[in-house]
Amino acid sequence: MSTKASIERTANEVFETVEDQVGRFAGKAYETGRAQAEAVVDEQRNAFKNFCMTIVRALRRGGDELRDEGYATVAGMVDDVATKAEDMTSNVDDLDMRSATQRVEDFVREKPLVAYGALAIAGFLVANTLQSAAQHRQQRNIAAPRPASKPRTVQSRAPRQTAAAKPAGTTTRKRTAKSTA
Repeated sequence: MSTKASIERTANEVFETVEDQVGRFAGKAYETGRAQAEAVVDEQRNAFKNFCMTIVRALRRGGDELRDEGYATVAGMVDDVATKAEDMTSNVDDLDMRSATQRVEDFVREKPLVAYGALAIAGFLVANTLQSAAQHRQQRNIAAPRPASKPRTVQSRAPRQTAAAKPAGTTTRKRTAKSTA
């Protein structure tokens, strides 16, 4: 076997090994990221459920108060809204994030241009919202009266050294005007 063939075989083996290791690493990173994302989604789902149940309780109390005040018809409508909100909240648990994630992944694979277009539009909307918020904050700061600021103190420069104050061994040159005749 020639040296060239040996080097090619060794290089191919190294590349295959690196490719396998990179593939395993990418797979682990993907699964880790996916598991972390699912944990965050589950946490947010529970927070959303708690928020929705808080709204349901508030609606029920509001309906009870309306009923106590003699507004039974309106109270019945509020109770109906509370019941629908409670039903929707209980359906939040039925959502399977893995299947939802899979559907999104499939959609992006099947229609990448539509997905990128949607992301571009979403990015535009976020940027527009941030710009609007910044302008609003700037207008609010301009409209708000500012407290009186303290006068700035002016720092004077250090005095220039004169010939007498210069260290020994340094010379001073006098400028002379040249005359043109």
